Amino acid sequence: MKHIQEISARYILPTIEEKTAYGFKRLDPYTKLFEERIIFMGQPID
Repeated sequence: MKHIQEISARYILPTIEEKTAYGFKRLDPYTKLFEERIIFMGQPID
């Protein structure tokens, strides 16, 4: 008999809550950075 384990996330992703004209909006940090057009290259650009 085989035992199947459930896949679980090993990290917690924080959320950001913003107040907008239409109410509150919850975002993860990656979506917020994408909306603000902020990118991280990880190395200097010449």
